Amino acid sequence: MRLLARFGAIFVLVLVAISAIGVSQAAAAGETTLCKMNQATCEAVNQYAAGNFKWKATNTKLVTAEGNILCTKATFTNKTLAVAGTPLLGEINAMEFEPCTRGGGTCAVTAINLAWKTETTRTTNPDGEMKIRTAKGEPRLAFSCNAGEYKCVYGAETTVVVHGGNPAEIVFTNQTLPLRIKEGTVNCPATIQWSANYVAEMPTAVFVTKN
Repeated sequence: MRLLARFGAIFVLVLVAISAIGVSQAAAAGETTLCKMNQATCEAVNQYAAGNFKWKATNTKLVTAEGNILCTKATFTNKTLAVAGTPLLGEINAMEFEPCTRGGGTCAVTAINLAWKTETTRTTNPDGEMKIRTAKGEPRLAFSCNAGEYKCVYGAETTVVVHGGNPAEIVFTNQTLPLRIKEGTVNCPATIQWSANYVAEMPTAVFVTKN
């Protein structure tokens, strides 16, 4: 009788554990995920695993009071850290700008404080928004023109729009970054406004949905 009672107690504990697992899984449903197809609820087989997503822009513009800086090519890589999440966490571990121009002269634009942290949240299928921040400090861009005679550094956390599609796009629209550091004798503009349309390069089909 004692043995049967023990088996009965163990059976009840197993049922409780299974029930708790079910509740946990149900609570996780509805998290933001990046999907290979435009599905209201992304099937598990279509959910992208954690990994690198590469983006490319051909129209980057930094608007300043001293003249606009134009870059014909800019790229970044956002590495997602999970299949899904609320929000879906990632990090921009690489960001590059081709030699850019202002008023006929060349400028160098660089990203500072990488890796930048990203938090992607679904808004309305298949779109979302991405918050860009850092664990310490803030995301920063610097530019230097006239053969590097000076350097202007700007920074702020920012939130950009993600348009799901094939290809998907991440859109920076007049993201304002205040001046943080000035190096050299040239007076740096008080702010820059960063605009660009980054198109998904690998993979190309990315939809912001829920799991």
